[in-house]
Amino acid sequence: MAFLKKFKYLIIFLLAIGGIVAYAFLKPEKQPRIDTIVAERGDIVQEVSVVGGVKSAKNVDLAFETGGKVEKVYVAVGDLVEVGQKLAELNSSDLKADVKQAFAQVSGALATLDQYKAALAVEQAKLNEMNSGTRSEEIKIAQTKVNDAKSVLDNAKINLQDEQDEADIELNNLYDGVVNILNEAYSKADNAVNTQLDALFTGSANIDFSFEPNNSQLEISALLARRDSIIALADLRSEIDVAHQSNEDYDNALVVGKNSISIVRNFLNLVGDVLEGDTNLTASTLNTYKTNLNTARTNVNTAISNISSQQQLISSQKITNQDSINTAQSSVDNAEFSLQTVQEELDLKLAGYTDEQIEAQKAKVLQAQANISSQEAVIQQKQASVSSAQAKLNKTIVLAPINGIITKQNAKEGEIVTAQTTVISIISEFEFEIEANIPEVDISKVKIGDVASVTLDAYGDDQIFEAIVVFIDPAEKTIEGVATYKTTLQFLNNAQLVKPGMTADLEILTESRESIIAIPQRALIRKNGNQIVQILDNGEVKDIVVTTGLRGSDGQIEIVEGIKEGDYVITFME
Repeated sequence: MAFLKKFKYLIIFLLAIGGIVAYAFLKPEKQPRIDTIVAERGDIVQEVSVVGGVKSAKNVDLAFETGGKVEKVYVAVGDLVEVGQKLAELNSSDLKADVKQAFAQVSGALATLDQYKAALAVEQAKLNEMNSGTRSEEIKIAQTKVNDAKSVLDNAKINLQDEQDEADIELNNLYDGVVNILNEAYSKADNAVNTQLDALFTGSANIDFSFEPNNSQLEISALLARRDSIIALADLRSEIDVAHQSNEDYDNALVVGKNSISIVRNFLNLVGDVLEGDTNLTASTLNTYKTNLNTARTNVNTAISNISSQQQLISSQKITNQDSINTAQSSVDNAEFSLQTVQEELDLKLAGYTDEQIEAQKAKVLQAQANISSQEAVIQQKQASVSSAQAKLNKTIVLAPINGIITKQNAKEGEIVTAQTTVISIISEFEFEIEANIPEVDISKVKIGDVASVTLDAYGDDQIFEAIVVFIDPAEKTIEGVATYKTTLQFLNNAQLVKPGMTADLEILTESRESIIAIPQRALIRKNGNQIVQILDNGEVKDIVVTTGLRGSDGQIEIVEGIKEGDYVITFME
């Protein structure tokens, strides 16, 4: 029995040892702890906390923060001024232009962002459609588009044919009148040469003047021109009588007619020159000849005008026809392109989308999202440029930091002043001010005009006073081995409750940003000289290089570029 009992204990011991060993090898692996926050848009403020003391008020000396030419002075000694009132300003036309340009760039960047957002919506909608597949209703709609496009194309082709037929009819009507016009021109020219001027010539072939012209050279020229006219009329008669097979034949006939009648007109002009010279004709005969010549000239000029008018009508009609046909052809081309487009859309819906097409569309969506993120960063940079330009402009203006009375005014319009040279002094309407020594690590954040929330130990945290920074001593003062700068603030309210010597706790608001992406500063990591934020993307930890901006007093920091709204930012991981 003792042996059995010992054996039982041995078995239990071995089982316990085996269980411990099995647990050591088979226990589940501990999951790493990852804490995240969602990157969201919000506001961030930067404040400087400092302790100061209440003292009796002094004059506030004011100066321009930059040098330049004084443009305008708005106050004189003895004037009462209110906080924020403009006292003097420098010439700042260039800086104002810079501010306008910076605002314009922001507007342009915002417009581009809207375009990117619209593009993303289009690409996302197409991806959703591809993922959901083509519905029968969509196929019916696509088929209807194809049918409508075919109908439009058929109508466009019919319209093109109608335009071509109408153009041919209108042009043929004009060509049909060519022979009549040429016949009429021939008749008028023949009448001019062989009827109206027949009495001026004599001989068996009427080859000489019936009188003796005084200018032999002119006489010869006129006789040669008459010969040429007779030949030109014969050529025109031949051209009229020949069968015309094409529009080009009619065009050539008009050219021949115009040239022939022009030769006749030249002959008439030379005869006129002969009659205008000395002749042995009686006055009565000369007058008759001139009358007949004028009649001949009128008829010939009319003939030439008719031919030219017909040529112009034909040319104009050709242009009109071509424009109409081109317009109709363009409609056909557009209808064919539209049909091809909707047919391809129908074919695609009938065939469905391949995996490669879906992946390609996903890439387009990602690119559209990247474009938006990149443009948002551009907008922030442009907005920073606005702030920078506005800050430079503000340095050309002296504003009253407190309510008070002007005690000194040294600025003169047109003179050149240097930076930090006192031009105006104000004595506060209140009796007390606050002096605080701000360490060098914070003084770069503080500027004149910053507003501070103040609590006085005498009244506790429930009584809040407001004060404004009116002066920063440019010379440092070392306190316990730390360089500090004496800063003066003026009360903005409840100054009647203040006594000299009171201790003041100040929260100076130095800068703020609205609607920006901010994350806890502890989430920021430095790696290889870069600022890194780790995000959790579908269970995968990714390092993102970021550009930071304003550091808030609540432990938040602005992210200018790198991560986007909705990213899961890792704040702790072990």
